Amino acid sequence: MSKKSNKIISFIFKLIVITFCGILLKKITLYLNTKELIKLNIIKNTGAAFSFLNDNTFTLIIISFLLLGFVFYYIYINIEEFDIYNSIAFLFLTSGAILNLSERIIYGRVDDFIELPLINFPVFNYYDIMITIGVFLLIIKILKK
Repeated sequence: MSKKSNKIISFIFKLIVITFCGILLKKITLYLNTKELIKLNIIKNTGAAFSFLNDNTFTLIIISFLLLGFVFYYIYINIEEFDIYNSIAFLFLTSGAILNLSERIIYGRVDDFIELPLINFPVFNYYDIMITIGVFLLIIKILKK
């Protein structure tokens, strides 16, 4: 098996593990909320960030598929040059995007539930955090060049 094939298989395995961890973390958090051990503000978000394209689920699904397709193509073409930094960034970015997309497909919305009452910021979810971490790491990587 080629080095590229090994890297792709490794990436896919890690992507599955991180995606599963994201689902598990959300399920545990929502369970704790039902037991009133933590307090969450659950918002059923039919739009994207900051209510962009609110109630346009089909459009958001198409945009998400196109962007994920582009990201996966980029990963496939460049995976041999990836260092650990690139791998982690793209794993978080793609996992978060897949999880948000899957919720949008299954439920027609994304459930946001993390609220920061000390600052005026929209409610968000773990998957948004995963995407943000991935993008942040990529920005740092680009700025370091």
